[in-house]
Amino acid sequence: MASGQSGASRAKSNYARAQIRRETIWNSAIALSDLVTTRRNMKEFANDEGAGLPVPKEGALVIVQCEGFRCMAFRDGQGKWIDAVHRTELPRVIRVVALLIS
Repeated sequence: MASGQSGASRAKSNYARAQIRRETIWNSAIALSDLVTTRRNMKEFANDEGAGLPVPKEGALVIVQCEGFRCMAFRDGQGKWIDAVHRTELPRVIRVVALLIS
């Protein structure tokens, strides 16, 4: 054999590569599915005009409009708006723009 691998060894190697490809495709499909669900939720609940959406229940992940910016946020147990990324209290939430996870 020119490659130095036996037939069984080559078959195992090919099988391992195929498994990695399948797992990569599966993981990508799951990530895409999550993205599609998020986009669908944003499209259904997005409201860029008027007063916005009703205030969601505690812990629901939403996009809020603040003074000069939008961000992902949630309400804590005391009813305060918390930036979902930085975990800091938001100064003034004008309205809820989109519900991401209820």
